[in-house]
Amino acid sequence: MTAHIQVPWLTGSDPATLSPSALTGLLRARLGFRGPIVTEALEMRGASGERGVPRTAVRALAAGADLLCLGAVQYEDVVTATLDAIVAAAASGELPAGRLEHAAAQVAGLRAWIRGAGEQAQGDVVGLAAARRAVRLEGRTPPLDGALVVEVEAPPGMAVGDVPWGLADHFTGPGVRTVRMDPLTSSPTDALAAARQRPLVVVVRDAHRHEDVRVFVEALVSARPDAVVVEMGLPVWRPACTAYLASYGAARVNGQAAAELLRGVRSPADAA
Repeated sequence: MTAHIQVPWLTGSDPATLSPSALTGLLRARLGFRGPIVTEALEMRGASGERGVPRTAVRALAAGADLLCLGAVQYEDVVTATLDAIVAAAASGELPAGRLEHAAAQVAGLRAWIRGAGEQAQGDVVGLAAARRAVRLEGRTPPLDGALVVEVEAPPGMAVGDVPWGLADHFTGPGVRTVRMDPLTSSPTDALAAARQRPLVVVVRDAHRHEDVRVFVEALVSARPDAVVVEMGLPVWRPACTAYLASYGAARVNGQAAAELLRGVRSPADAA
């Protein structure tokens, strides 16, 4: 995935996303990368600036990008205008047919790889192997039978909006209960009362970015130092707790990999 950063000696005044020197010259020719090149969201100011998304899309394709990423708040009008700009650029010769054919072949190859990987995994999903390698557990988890899992709500990210995350779909079993609590409207006392005589698992996402989340979690682990804290974002902040698990992501595969360690299906050594 390209970044919208300027590296003057390489990209001049252009961001890397729009730089043939970066994408075709460095990434393809010098480094030998043969996979699909995906752009970061094109509506970001660092990419589109005053030129707009449609024109930026044309330039990204011409530079060597294969897949164009538009963010969560780009709608039909922007997509239609972008398609029209690409068609016009192809008709005028600004976008050579060979460049578009290469991009289409990269996308087709990616789709085929995803299908093949899914079939070979016999029910596994693409990305699970990587998620299992990424997850890290520090400390020793206590028995978690009948645990209360408290997922502490975090604001949605600006790039993708509100997306599902957490352990509820994966960390299940007899007596296990999962609750989602907003630190601005919920009380840690309520969570502690619900967790009385039960193991406690606290799930957060990018807690380092949200003071209200950190205050909420600190109140929980202060009263329950035996709690297990699961960070599904960047593990920058860690409270004082018995066990701390970092999944390095909040996708479904990350939740599954985290739940496997918590349930003892896989050992920490397997994740190394």
